[in-house]
Amino acid sequence: LKCDFKAVSFEIITIIDSMDTEHDVINRIALECFNGMNNVKVVTIKNNENIGVAGSRNKAISISTGNYLHIIDQDDSILEVFYEEKIPLLADYNFVLSNGLVHYTNKKYNSHKLYYINPRLSIIGLLKNDFIRSPGQVVFQKGLLKNRFFPEPKKYKGADDRFFWLRIFMENKSSIKPIYISNSNYIANIHDENYSGDTINLKKSTLENWSIFKHEVDTLKYGKLIDNDILRIRFALNESMSILENFKGRWLYMVYFLELNKILRFIKKRKI
Repeated sequence: LKCDFKAVSFEIITIIDSMDTEHDVINRIALECFNGMNNVKVVTIKNNENIGVAGSRNKAISISTGNYLHIIDQDDSILEVFYEEKIPLLADYNFVLSNGLVHYTNKKYNSHKLYYINPRLSIIGLLKNDFIRSPGQVVFQKGLLKNRFFPEPKKYKGADDRFFWLRIFMENKSSIKPIYISNSNYIANIHDENYSGDTINLKKSTLENWSIFKHEVDTLKYGKLIDNDILRIRFALNESMSILENFKGRWLYMVYFLELNKILRFIKKRKI
């Protein structure tokens, strides 16, 4: 796939949420990186106070002017061919998911791919396997948002990504056209400060998001799957429940991990 980048306009929006980071430094670096590229607009904004990952993403989305979005965290990266592969596909698809690599900065585990088997790009796939690891894997049409942003729960953080994608798929059932690229041109760097490293917080964040999501989106068709997911998480958090719920929750917890991509990732990252 070839792409003429001069014919494509880019808008690079950087949201600085760290109070210790100087705006001028980030702005200068950004301008130097794209110096002389007339088709690239650079915007850097520093928050007046720390508003978190979801709030910062939402701020960037709200001021973006392009037709397509790619949201990437400051600790992740992409290969040079990332856009070269994605942009030509946007003529026929409005949701492009890329395979990627996971690196562990503490070297506790081996690096591994995100997918070894093609993921199921559907609502069922999201409910059963939660296959999107990070927004940085996805380039998607802004119109799919329907003016909806990342959820911002009040107490727990970390699971907002999953519900962001669920909303997009559920509210665009007839119009979303997803495609998966197997090349690993996205890199997720896992470190001690990732929300995903705090499993208890992540599970509590999921429950908090479900309580909000079920009142905002028509989930009737998927009620059983959602209830099963909630029960699985409640079991994992060792919440008080009946004997029957405990038995079902234990079963759902085991089944959730009996998915080929998850098994292969588990084996690969622990391979000596």
